Amino acid sequence: VIPFPYDWRKTITDAADHLRAVLEQALAKAEAHDQPVRIIAHSMGGLVVRAMLADADGQKLWERMCANPGARFV
Repeated sequence: VIPFPYDWRKTITDAADHLRAVLEQALAKAEAHDQPVRIIAHSMGGLVVRAMLADADGQKLWERMCANPGARFV
């Protein structure tokens, strides 16, 4: 479990960029152990995840995440 508090004073895009950086690190560790990464988000957190996925780099990260069975965004 990796908590991701976002700063409400910054833009959603800034939070999405930060989330992508956090997920890149988590995914590298998960891939080394053949483990899935699951994102559980609520309300504004879901919007941050969607903003990340709308970006080309975020889309590439999502494709890497989905390569491991069990990856989810809930």
